[in-house]
Amino acid sequence: MSGPTDYGPDSGGRVKGVCIVKPIVYGNIARYFGKKREEDGHTHQWTVYVKPYHNEDMSTYVKKVHFKLHESYGEPNRIVVKPPYEVTETGWGEFEIVIKIYFHDPNERPTVTLYHILKLFQSGPDVMQGKKTLVSEFYEEIVFQDPTVLMQHLLTTTRQLSHGTWKHETDFEEKKEKTLQNILNAKNKIRYEINDLKERLKLAKETIAKFKAEITKFQTSNSPASGSIFLFLVLTSINGTKIVLQWLTGGKLVTNKISQLGPMDPSTNSRKILRFEEFSKWCLLPQKDKGVSLYQDFTPANSWSDIIQAFLALEWRDTLKMTGNVAHVQAVPGSRTQDNNHCRRCHNEVETLAHVLGSCPFGKTLRNSRHHKIRSVIATCLKSKAYTTYEEVHGIADTRSHRHIDIITFKPGETKGYILDPTIRFKMHQNQPEEVNLEKRTIYEPTIPYYKTSYELIDIEVIRLMVGARGTITKQLM
Repeated sequence: MSGPTDYGPDSGGRVKGVCIVKPIVYGNIARYFGKKREEDGHTHQWTVYVKPYHNEDMSTYVKKVHFKLHESYGEPNRIVVKPPYEVTETGWGEFEIVIKIYFHDPNERPTVTLYHILKLFQSGPDVMQGKKTLVSEFYEEIVFQDPTVLMQHLLTTTRQLSHGTWKHETDFEEKKEKTLQNILNAKNKIRYEINDLKERLKLAKETIAKFKAEITKFQTSNSPASGSIFLFLVLTSINGTKIVLQWLTGGKLVTNKISQLGPMDPSTNSRKILRFEEFSKWCLLPQKDKGVSLYQDFTPANSWSDIIQAFLALEWRDTLKMTGNVAHVQAVPGSRTQDNNHCRRCHNEVETLAHVLGSCPFGKTLRNSRHHKIRSVIATCLKSKAYTTYEEVHGIADTRSHRHIDIITFKPGETKGYILDPTIRFKMHQNQPEEVNLEKRTIYEPTIPYYKTSYELIDIEVIRLMVGARGTITKQLM
């Protein structure tokens, strides 16, 4: 029987009409140490990896995997030539890792490149306190269309990697079922909306036809004198709509009611009513995602969405979906389209507003600038109220680790102070402000003894100030 050594660069070219798919899983796991490590300031141990979705040995067709880490690591280029294809390190920050997969047959393709944002931080007390491992992994497929003869042989002769149970941190089959169900629900919703719009269109056509018939009837039976000045009115009230024709003849105003239609929404408020209807339906969607209740907490911060002339009802609904993180940015009418809905900058996650405003590495400078502006506004306000206020203050926790707080403030002569930490986050759920509060208390409460001594205070309270990434303001800032 032929073995791999019988194949070479010129061993028959490519096998036409053959398509082989190899599913893989890539991502990282991370665990919090519980505190910052003294010698280097690292807070987490993490492992980034590429592994087969099915229980098979990828080394049959994979020559090596190249992991490109952040330049701050002593050796950022890590090459792994046999399973498991993974790199374990420690660190304190998140960054993009470039993963390149090389194959045994150089004639197949040079590499397959994956981009993964190393995730270390996540909401939830168990993950934040190191009791639970954070998992950020994704499913991907490598498609070999018309592979070379050698590559076809390698791809179809893989052996089992493990004799035990083969499972991943993420249940991708369950995720697949949920995704398919969401697609079916969306299709049904679209079908319902299409039928609803057809009914509205039918009603509108019937109404127009009735208007025309009434006008024709009036013109043939009760025509005003020539030279009259006409005024055609459509008067709408909560009791219904009537058509009125008025004309001025010989200085006298003549009024004739043409028709009375069934109840309709007041025309002056119809757009607002449609907006409220769409917003109410949107709030009830199980996949509306995040921030509906926070959206309603402080409506002046969202006054842009109540400009009657700004959007059509459907455009306003699309805007709500985008700002609610339901639709990706490129799904909104008028936006640029591309082959997929992933971020056009980092190409790693779906380009939702949460990603653009909250996690895309290309927006880090903008996020920092926005945070500093909000901090300065709060500090200026406190100073105007006669509070002694300091920004970007260095401190030492009771574990002897170094921290920096955004603002510490107190009134002269009083013994109570406040540590303020304005935080910009994309709204994720109704309890997020409380989770941010827990997160900030965990970070800053260990520094309270230091600041009490430094500023001669008896009591210090840590106050978190969460500001929505798209401009909303939560109840804690009201």
